[in-house]
Amino acid sequence: MKKALLLSVFFLCTFSLIVLGQETQLDSLHNAIKTAKTKEIKADATIHLGDYWFDRNYDSAAFYYKKAYDISNPIDYKKGIFDYATNLGNVYMLQGKYGQLKTLMQESIERAKSFNDLHYEAVFTTNLGNAYMYNSEYEQALRYFQEGIEMFNKNNEPKYERKINIFISICFLNSNNMDKSIEYSKRSLQQSEKANDSIDICTALEYMGNGYIEKNQFQTAKPLLERELRLAESLNLPEKVANSQYLLSRVFHSENNHSKAIEYAEKALNYYDETGNIFYKINTLTYLSIYHKDIGNHLKALSYLKEAEQLAEENEMKSHLLLVYSNMAILNNVMQNYKDAYNYLERHDLLEDSLNSVELKNKLQDLDVKYETGKKELQIKNLTQQNAIKSLQNKRRFWVSIALGIVIISLLLYGFMQFKNFKTKKALLMAQQKNAIIEERLRIASEMHDDVGSGLSRIRYIIGGISSGKTEQKSGIDKANDIIDDSIQKMKEIVWSLNESNQTLEELIYYIRGQVSEMVENAEIEFESHLPDDIPTMFFGWARNRNTYLLVKETIHNAIKHADATKITLEFDISNEFTITIFDNGKGFDTKQKYSGNGLNHYKKRISELNGRYEISSKIGKGTTVIFYIPFSS
Repeated sequence: MKKALLLSVFFLCTFSLIVLGQETQLDSLHNAIKTAKTKEIKADATIHLGDYWFDRNYDSAAFYYKKAYDISNPIDYKKGIFDYATNLGNVYMLQGKYGQLKTLMQESIERAKSFNDLHYEAVFTTNLGNAYMYNSEYEQALRYFQEGIEMFNKNNEPKYERKINIFISICFLNSNNMDKSIEYSKRSLQQSEKANDSIDICTALEYMGNGYIEKNQFQTAKPLLERELRLAESLNLPEKVANSQYLLSRVFHSENNHSKAIEYAEKALNYYDETGNIFYKINTLTYLSIYHKDIGNHLKALSYLKEAEQLAEENEMKSHLLLVYSNMAILNNVMQNYKDAYNYLERHDLLEDSLNSVELKNKLQDLDVKYETGKKELQIKNLTQQNAIKSLQNKRRFWVSIALGIVIISLLLYGFMQFKNFKTKKALLMAQQKNAIIEERLRIASEMHDDVGSGLSRIRYIIGGISSGKTEQKSGIDKANDIIDDSIQKMKEIVWSLNESNQTLEELIYYIRGQVSEMVENAEIEFESHLPDDIPTMFFGWARNRNTYLLVKETIHNAIKHADATKITLEFDISNEFTITIFDNGKGFDTKQKYSGNGLNHYKKRISELNGRYEISSKIGKGTTVIFYIPFSS
């Protein structure tokens, strides 16, 4: 009894300490405000109180930021005024109050100018760009982001460029230019890693992952988002944890892992509910609706989507409404509410047209300004040239006439010779292009014949065996299904290699890593990979991509099938040439012994087409290492 009583007291004391810990923090902040000796100290303490509420409730945070401004403004306390504007701007952005954000930033820019403070003028100019961006005014946003970078660099603050690169990445993401979005987030990641800024690394990983998700390259996005989640958890960054969970839920959905997708999305939604993060809350509600629709829970899907619609309309979040309306049309169509589906489709099209009109208007205005400026400059230039020519003609008319005659004759002769050369080169180029097209077609046909045609022939023999009774039906069908799956995979690989956007070194590395990870994990073997820190933008070509991928694939397949390994490691290096190292800790083999099969022949054929070389080293009981050395140019 005494022991139970002591245990109860212990738990009660522990609980009280947790509650008191939170209350003590709040009490200490309130006491700091009450006991402040100057208004400046009181304003700073009030800002800190707003910061305390920022990760808990945005409305409460906004209340205290405004209170700090009321203290700072009458005494022209610069730090308090600027801290208020910066922090309240973050609240407005996350609450989706873009109109209020725009007004606040415009006022703050003027206030920064009055203080002659270039740093905060750059900060508020950048945040004004955010207000325009989230209101779907992308060109205006991009202009302010570029102005912000120029101001920070002028003020000798280059570190802010990596943060603005993320905003530019988001701008391109929202305007459906995923390649540009990934380019800027990747640039920010490299800058953040160089500066060892963990928070900016998290943000850059998030938007790189988001860009790849929007391109439906989920397996490329997955390791980036998993890295962000681990880093955010280790740094105790709840907002970044929630954002990575939301994006990972979309990856799990692509893998048809609906339970995991819903679990991660609900975790993120709980955080957005607690903090009032409207921006991500609408996204999460929308995708929770999609997840529930896909498992047949239509009423639950509809309730999530209606909540998202209400929030987006209340806050005039146009880009979010596009996503909500399109999914409302799809969901109502599935539920056979055809009238509602049609209405939502109409609303989506009208909104999309209006956004495009605004964008087009901005583009035309921008082009018009550039055109008028260029036209005036050209008029001035022409006028100056005309005056110079008249003056020269008055002085040396005779010699100029002779010189012009010689020049004209020379130009005519030169033009004639160039025209002949052009025609010859054009004919040669057309012949080369024609030969290249024929060669590409032959290669594609060869790939299709070798990889898919042979599979179809085997299926035909299996079906013939089943029909004649020579092959047992179940085993024959199972074998045919395996061949079909293999043929589909090979078709996907061919299509992937032929896609122009996939023919870079970077896409090749991420594709190999994703495919190998799936192969090894399906075989229930531990997998480890090491990617280069910086991958240069380099065209590799479809044939080189495919040969390289097939070399790795065959090596991994051999390791899984023959090595009895418990771990396989894949490493890439791009210092002097492209090097791929594959190591397994399996039983190894005697490299001096000759083995039957076409494995080594395939290696030699593919590596020779790449103008590369390979090395195989193995010891009995200590595993096998295969290294491919591939030059950057063929």
